[in-house]
Amino acid sequence: MSQLNIVQLTKSFGATQVLHAVDLRVERGEFITLLGPSGCGKTTLLRIIAGLETPDQGDVLADDISILGTDAKDRNLAMVFQNYALYPHLTVAQNIGLPLTMRRLTRLQRMAGRFGISRTAREVRRQIGADVGRVADSLQIGNLLNRLPSQLSGGQRQRVALGRAMVRNPRMLISGEK
Repeated sequence: MSQLNIVQLTKSFGATQVLHAVDLRVERGEFITLLGPSGCGKTTLLRIIAGLETPDQGDVLADDISILGTDAKDRNLAMVFQNYALYPHLTVAQNIGLPLTMRRLTRLQRMAGRFGISRTAREVRRQIGADVGRVADSLQIGNLLNRLPSQLSGGQRQRVALGRAMVRNPRMLISGEK
């Protein structure tokens, strides 16, 4: 995990200033929670860190390097939302492994899995399965890998969503509502 440094971050929506020169430093390995009333800017701050919103002023640094000019997909951050966003037709293993499948296999390799699979793609899928198993075991859901999300409790669904974020080994893990 990386160090995060928020410097004088300001964000307005129209005439309403939501973030007022926010400064925040989160050290490597540190876990923090943002608390506050509805509408105080918690989600806006997380969305700016993730690259889903642009601040009016200030900077966001990961390991002392600005990430504001970096596309969200290139920030190597993982975000888990309150609604989990699990695919109901995919098993727990498939939901957790989806980010790795999308990154490690070409579109043709993903499609070819239904009709036959190359030796290279088979090895990549084996490694994805091993990575999924490792993360699932760490979250104590290894015994649920063949279940669908509808067969899980709320807490188990939350762990699956967390596992899908963790399996990529992101530089930061962000969790929030909405």
